[in-house]
Amino acid sequence: MSKGSLRVLILEDDPILRMNTEEVLISKGIDISASVANGQKAISAFREDPPDLAIVDIHLEGSMLDGIQSAMAFNEIQRVPIIFLTALADERIRERAKMVNPAYYLIKPCTPVQLEVAIDMAFDNFTGHKEAIIDHSLKANKVNLESLYTISNSFFIKTKRKYQRIYADQILWIEAANSSVVVNTTEGKFVFSANLKSFYQQFRHPDLIKIHRSYIVNKEKVSAFDDNCVQLVHKSDLFNLPIGQTYKKTVDNAFLKLRSGH
Repeated sequence: MSKGSLRVLILEDDPILRMNTEEVLISKGIDISASVANGQKAISAFREDPPDLAIVDIHLEGSMLDGIQSAMAFNEIQRVPIIFLTALADERIRERAKMVNPAYYLIKPCTPVQLEVAIDMAFDNFTGHKEAIIDHSLKANKVNLESLYTISNSFFIKTKRKYQRIYADQILWIEAANSSVVVNTTEGKFVFSANLKSFYQQFRHPDLIKIHRSYIVNKEKVSAFDDNCVQLVHKSDLFNLPIGQTYKKTVDNAFLKLRSGH
């Protein structure tokens, strides 16, 4: 398992479809936390190692619990986005599924592109507390790129290759760049479409402080500061970030311990 990858649990009774789903996810740089055929095993795997997202077939042959009942159990353990993958979309199924508050429905059969869009939409709906609609077409499925999927002290950014998890303690600083946000971390630089204000509203962490309208800094990574800038050192490189006039008090309060010598 690669550090920082999105981790998905698959609950699907058809071995061919399950294998195909695994292959599509792996090709997108996504890790499989568990891939099982019945509800009992899925709940056990979920409890032992909660995933970041679950793809759940509703009708499960040979399982005491169907996908909806299994997803209910997931919710009791930990809330994560749930994508219902099903060939059944009648009104009765729809009403039962609503009780789980799924993040997305995907109607079988689906293509790799549809599965990828479903994951994007699931994150968007889950983060925005939106009600999922049963619709397997791609039309009008535009993801709000400013939405972040946050979990505790981390969040996901979708890169070209995979969903990259970034932990708060990896962050050096974050900066605005036109219509994008650049996250500078100890592991490298990540760029995604958003604005800094939206990012800061969605991902709050006590170590991240805004020092300028265009900069957020991890105070634990700051090596020095004065009235005009903060200084960070990473891999022998020195970085100076400006302090905005209206943020001077915030910066001063954040570094009281440094000023007092503790």
